[in-house]
Amino acid sequence: MQKCLFAGTFDPFTVGHEAVVSRALELFDEVVVAVMVNPNKTCFFSEEERLSFLKAQYENEPRVTVVAERGLVIDVMNRFNIRHYVRGVRNGSDFDYETQNYYASKSLGGDVCAVYFPAEQEMLAVSSTAVRLAMQNGKPYEAFLPQKTLPLVRTALSKK
Repeated sequence: MQKCLFAGTFDPFTVGHEAVVSRALELFDEVVVAVMVNPNKTCFFSEEERLSFLKAQYENEPRVTVVAERGLVIDVMNRFNIRHYVRGVRNGSDFDYETQNYYASKSLGGDVCAVYFPAEQEMLAVSSTAVRLAMQNGKPYEAFLPQKTLPLVRTALSKK
């Protein structure tokens, strides 16, 4: 059985992230989606909120496992016995950043195979940062989030 890891802070999980998982499911039997928790990073949504968004998104997809993890991605990969790490790339800057992380993971003792999915043209401007900015400034953000998670996101936003 071939499985892969898709890890990120997912603050919040966007339609771009959703597209990466969909593409990964075309190639792999299982996708482990890891909500990464970095104690040095302040997220807009809590770990519990981000985890609940993803669990709701994939509640009816048995090939997707959603977990929250701390530490290094390479450690998560080793813990789950995963060799393939999937990433979405929108542009050359994303590619450079992801390639640097790939080599860093390899140097930390991992047998890593990176799989990059280029973003579709209509998703080139989609990012969690852009979504958070729209939310914080009262601008429309709904088109950038998976429809399944919108009610949960709206509820979380109403408490902020």
